[in-house]
Amino acid sequence: MKYISDNIKDLIEPYLIIQQHVNDVGIFTTPAFKKEFGRYYKIIQKTNAWLSSYYKVFRNAYNYKWPFRKILLELYKETGEMHPVHCSEILASINPDKPIMQNYVYEWLGILIQNPKDKEERIDYYVNLYNFIDREFHSHLNDKNVIDAIKRFDEEFPNASEISNIKKLDFMLMSLKDERRISIFDYYKLLDELNKKG
Repeated sequence: MKYISDNIKDLIEPYLIIQQHVNDVGIFTTPAFKKEFGRYYKIIQKTNAWLSSYYKVFRNAYNYKWPFRKILLELYKETGEMHPVHCSEILASINPDKPIMQNYVYEWLGILIQNPKDKEERIDYYVNLYNFIDREFHSHLNDKNVIDAIKRFDEEFPNASEISNIKKLDFMLMSLKDERRISIFDYYKLLDELNKKG
């Protein structure tokens, strides 16, 4: 049984290329990188002005080690829009030990997204939500099934050892949701049952 679906495998190499360039000098002004990053994270249908603001925030977040709240606030100031998912992508690119907010993550954790109307309430809500997701990801890294799955990931992709365990878990969540529409822990339970049967 697979841990990583074929279409997710195709995302690993581009991810490694992006991460290899995150620490390069001048990266945030390189059109080639912006194009690759935008394609990977599906930052589409945005104006040039919005993209300019986004990469300005990205650059400053990298230079000044901004936390999620600061990134969220600054992107809101620059664009007048609140994009917690895109902010999490910035933070996770700078610090691969941080997770990304995505629908498959919400489904895994049983989160029903709210959208408070008040700006300050929305900021607090998304910051608290991100912190919760971050804690859950790190907590589950100690789960035996997750440890076993990461071991198999490493065996299948020996050249991707520099990928953080948080990102490996993200790839597996994405893969299993995409391929089977079941949660990763339902899948682990199934694997355990099969292993017990020999």
